[in-house]
Order: sequence, then structure tokens, then C-alpha cells
Amino acid sequence: MTEAPPHNRGGRFGLRRAVGALVGLARNRLELFALEWEEEKERLLRFAARLTCFLVLGAAGVVLLLGLVAWVAYQVLNAWGVLAVALICLGGSILGLRRLISEVREGPGPFAQTVAEFRKDTAWLNGEDPRRNENKSSGS
Repeated sequence: MTEAPPHNRGGRFGLRRAVGALVGLARNRLELFALEWEEEKERLLRFAARLTCFLVLGAAGVVLLLGLVAWVAYQVLNAWGVLAVALICLGGSILGLRRLISEVREGPGPFAQTVAEFRKDTAWLNGEDPRRNENKSSGS
């Protein structure tokens, strides 16, 4: 007889369920953020390693080829041979760096999945259809 009538318990129970759902949603988004943070760190390390390799190889190639060409140019072509090989080495290094930069620009932005999930959550909380916004964001 001390129990509250069912209609009084419903409000608190519904509120508790809503809060529980929001906490679960926040935890889920935090876990997604942590996962993407690790992916971004790995991506940055791969980028730094590749950049270092391109720069070291480019510098070593320039030094070695310029030394060889300088010797050959001194023997045969004077300074024109040295200039040609230097331009070829520098051109190769520049092309590699441009390709690396374009990969970074064309790749996904940092935390793209987390941002997309927050947009879906915001749309859902505003009473919109999250799938409609998902289609809009995938087109851009």
C-alpha cells in the first residue's frame, strides 16, 4: 500500500530513461572521439615519417648527383650539366612533396566521423530526420 500509483512513477521513470539514454549517447560519442584521436595521431606519424623520407632522399639525391654531375660537367659540359641534374633532382623532390600535400588536402578532415555523429544527434534532438542530413553531408 505504500507504493505510488503507476501514473506517478511513469514521469520519473521516463526522465530516468531519458537521462540514461543521454549519458549512454555521450559515452558513445566520447569513445568515438578517443578512437578517432588515435587514428589522427597514427595518420600524423605516418605523414611525418613519409615527409622525412622524401626530404632525406631528396637531399641525398641532390648531393650525390650534383657531386657526380659537377665532376662530369667539369670534364665535359662545364656548368650546364650540373644545372640540368640539379633541376631534375629538385623537380622530383617537389613532385613528391606536392603529391603528399594533395593527399593531406583530399583526405578526410580530423574527427570527421565524430562531427558527423554529432550532427546526426543534433538533428535527432531537433526532431529532424538524421538520415536526411546524412545524405546532405555526404554530398558535400
